[in-house]
Amino acid sequence: MQKTGLIIGVLVLLLVWTSTALGAGVRPLVIDLDLKPGEQAEFEIALTPGAKEEIVHLSLYQPIQILNGSLTYEVADPTIFPVTNWITLESNAVKVLPGADTTVKGTVQVPFSAGGSQTVIIMVEPQASITQQGVTFRVRYAVRLNIRVDRPGLRSTAELTMFQLTSGEELEPVVRVRIKNPSVWDYLVSGEVTIRDEQRRLVERISIAAEASASSGSDKLRVYPGYEVELTGDVTRRLIPGEYQIRGFFRYGDHGQIIQNKTIVISEGDFNFTTGNLGVFSVEPTAFKFELRAGERRSQVLQVQSEVGETVQILVEASDVQPQYPYSLLNLIELRSTEFQLAGRSRLRAAFTLAVPREVENGSYHGNLVLKAVSLDTGDFISEQIVPISLVIGEDHDCMVEVRSLAAQLIEGEGHWLSLDLYNSGNALVTPTVSLVIYDMEDAFVQRAILELSDGVSYIIPLESQQFETMIPELESGSYRVEIKVETNMEELTAVERILEL
Repeated sequence: MQKTGLIIGVLVLLLVWTSTALGAGVRPLVIDLDLKPGEQAEFEIALTPGAKEEIVHLSLYQPIQILNGSLTYEVADPTIFPVTNWITLESNAVKVLPGADTTVKGTVQVPFSAGGSQTVIIMVEPQASITQQGVTFRVRYAVRLNIRVDRPGLRSTAELTMFQLTSGEELEPVVRVRIKNPSVWDYLVSGEVTIRDEQRRLVERISIAAEASASSGSDKLRVYPGYEVELTGDVTRRLIPGEYQIRGFFRYGDHGQIIQNKTIVISEGDFNFTTGNLGVFSVEPTAFKFELRAGERRSQVLQVQSEVGETVQILVEASDVQPQYPYSLLNLIELRSTEFQLAGRSRLRAAFTLAVPREVENGSYHGNLVLKAVSLDTGDFISEQIVPISLVIGEDHDCMVEVRSLAAQLIEGEGHWLSLDLYNSGNALVTPTVSLVIYDMEDAFVQRAILELSDGVSYIIPLESQQFETMIPELESGSYRVEIKVETNMEELTAVERILEL
């Protein structure tokens, strides 16, 4: 089962009238079980003691996913949430004594008719003691029990129920997307949207995220069976009146992809392009790529140019490309200054140094410089610029890629737009070339094509996906066999076959 650090457990704070807080702790906060129909499995929850004797209650709750992607919890009703009938706890009330852990055992009995993924919350909560005075916080733990039942023929599917460019609270332009999971499997969802003008020139590439995942710094969200979530992204470039094409790439699970194309017309006054969403400063260069050896140091300067007449405070920090990224650059980067004042219409330089340890492993390491403009008077956030940094160390790398999915969409008057999702499973960035040959189901040659990375993207960093795309002449509806080859520096990385349904 694929795991994510987005939601590994929930601590719920309850304000109660009591004299003490929960002393006992709980581990683990996540239990993953991969089972088959008819199988039985056991699990354990360890309650670590506090300084005094406590009674701890355990009960089953149902997770409810709301539109912003976050989870709420309701006491489980077996008539509408029958998975709770699979679970037996040896006790629902446990005495936890100081000095040693107390273990609660549970059993999961999977019916022969079951299939897909189910999530049950085991709420661990101390028994409240009533006193006449004193206020404290009492903590209850939501232990997430993930049960995945492998059953042949069950597939992950997704539906795009909304795809539009709309207005936010202050009439700022916002891309709004809703994705529904009608399948029996939970999966991770991520996506991006491109905006192109009438000449098909790239105006902006926008990463979209749900509110629940964006707050944790992740661009991925786990969507549970039967639920619909909303993902949004802010447009930061001014869109002058005219016709635009917005294209969406939405990934779900390991191999799912939805692509969507939409033409929109923007008129004067449709949106409010304020200073905040246009930015008050620019940076050069907009990205860095270095090649260094173990033990080497390199300093670099970033030019920061004010685009407005007011003086602002600029805050500088380094950030990861995703939470808990194993190829993080954060330990290798040294900032000369973390804040400075940028006078109106002036230019300043921000310097940083990359210091590579002698014992570092070969590969590529990645991170971002985040520059934020805040008001001198109030400290309120105004605008930000993100500058990606890539550092390649050594020459002996594990270059591996996986073709996650291939999809097509008919663009009237142009042909079929092909989109291939390629994942970098190696330890270094790659700049691959992707070619494919299309055959009909009688193995007759139909079309040959070269796919290219989207505008503004030049490589794929480790553990990330990128879209390769191209336009081919319109094909008739039906099934096609596609031979896909991925190469880099004349060396084949992978060759696979996929069935393309049109």
